[in-house]
Amino acid sequence: MIEKYLPQEGIACHDFEDAAALMQILIKNGNCVMLSCEEDLWIVNWIWSEGNADRNDVIFYDRATYEGDWFNFCHNHPEIKWDNND
Repeated sequence: MIEKYLPQEGIACHDFEDAAALMQILIKNGNCVMLSCEEDLWIVNWIWSEGNADRNDVIFYDRATYEGDWFNFCHNHPEIKWDNND
Protein backbone atom coordinates (compact mmCIF):
# COMPACT_ATOMS: atom_id res chain seq x y z
CA MET A 1 0.00 0.00 0.00
CA ILE A 2 1.40 3.42 -0.98
CA GLU A 3 0.10 6.46 0.88
CA LYS A 4 -0.13 9.92 -0.71
CA TYR A 5 0.03 13.37 0.88
CA LEU A 6 -3.10 14.67 -0.86
CA PRO A 7 -6.17 13.05 -2.30
CA GLN A 8 -5.82 12.44 -6.03
CA GLU A 9 -8.92 14.52 -6.64
CA GLY A 10 -7.63 17.92 -7.69
CA ILE A 11 -7.98 20.53 -10.38
CA ALA A 12 -6.09 23.68 -11.36
CA CYS A 13 -8.01 26.88 -12.17
CA HIS A 14 -6.67 30.04 -13.76
CA ASP A 15 -9.16 32.31 -11.97
CA PHE A 16 -10.09 32.55 -8.31
CA GLU A 17 -13.74 32.93 -9.31
CA ASP A 18 -13.67 29.55 -11.09
CA ALA A 19 -11.99 27.91 -8.11
CA ALA A 20 -14.55 29.44 -5.72
CA ALA A 21 -17.47 28.26 -7.88
CA LEU A 22 -16.01 24.74 -8.01
CA MET A 23 -15.46 24.73 -4.25
CA GLN A 24 -19.07 25.78 -3.66
CA ILE A 25 -20.35 22.90 -5.81
CA LEU A 26 -18.05 20.37 -4.13
CA ILE A 27 -19.03 21.47 -0.61
CA LYS A 28 -22.73 21.50 -1.55
CA ASN A 29 -22.30 17.86 -2.58
CA GLY A 30 -20.66 16.70 0.66
CA ASN A 31 -16.94 17.20 0.03
CA CYS A 32 -14.32 18.89 2.21
CA VAL A 33 -12.20 21.23 0.11
CA MET A 34 -8.72 22.76 0.24
CA LEU A 35 -7.68 25.79 -1.83
CA SER A 36 -4.02 26.57 -2.45
CA CYS A 37 -1.80 28.42 -4.93
CA GLU A 38 0.85 26.96 -7.17
CA GLU A 39 2.68 29.40 -9.40
CA ASP A 40 -0.13 31.34 -11.15
CA LEU A 41 -2.86 28.72 -10.60
CA TRP A 42 -5.49 28.12 -7.94
CA ILE A 43 -5.46 24.45 -6.91
CA VAL A 44 -8.63 22.84 -5.53
CA ASN A 45 -8.32 19.48 -3.75
CA TRP A 46 -11.26 17.67 -2.24
CA ILE A 47 -12.25 14.54 -0.40
CA TRP A 48 -15.74 13.20 0.19
CA SER A 49 -16.96 13.54 3.77
CA GLU A 50 -19.33 11.06 5.39
CA GLY A 51 -20.52 13.94 7.56
CA ASN A 52 -21.65 16.05 4.58
CA ALA A 53 -18.60 18.36 4.30
CA ASP A 54 -17.93 18.32 8.04
CA ARG A 55 -14.44 19.64 8.74
CA ASN A 56 -14.14 17.14 11.57
CA ASP A 57 -13.96 14.37 8.94
CA VAL A 58 -10.56 15.53 7.66
CA ILE A 59 -7.15 16.39 9.08
CA PHE A 60 -5.45 19.71 8.41
CA TYR A 61 -1.79 19.14 9.24
CA ASP A 62 1.39 20.99 8.36
CA ARG A 63 3.63 18.96 6.06
CA ALA A 64 6.77 18.88 8.23
CA THR A 65 4.91 17.45 11.23
CA TYR A 66 3.04 15.00 9.01
CA GLU A 67 6.26 13.76 7.39
CA GLY A 68 7.86 13.19 10.79
CA ASP A 69 4.84 11.37 12.17
CA TRP A 70 4.37 9.35 8.97
CA PHE A 71 8.07 8.40 8.85
CA ASN A 72 7.89 7.15 12.44
CA PHE A 73 4.69 5.22 11.71
CA CYS A 74 6.17 3.59 8.59
CA HIS A 75 9.35 2.73 10.47
CA ASN A 76 7.21 0.74 12.91
CA HIS A 77 5.03 -0.79 10.14
CA PRO A 78 7.36 -2.03 7.35
CA GLU A 79 4.41 -3.46 5.37
CA ILE A 80 3.47 0.13 4.43
CA LYS A 81 5.43 1.78 1.64
CA TRP A 82 5.91 5.54 1.84
CA ASP A 83 5.79 7.45 -1.44
CA ASN A 84 7.52 10.67 -0.44
CA ASN A 85 7.66 11.95 -4.04
CA ASP A 86 4.04 13.16 -4.03
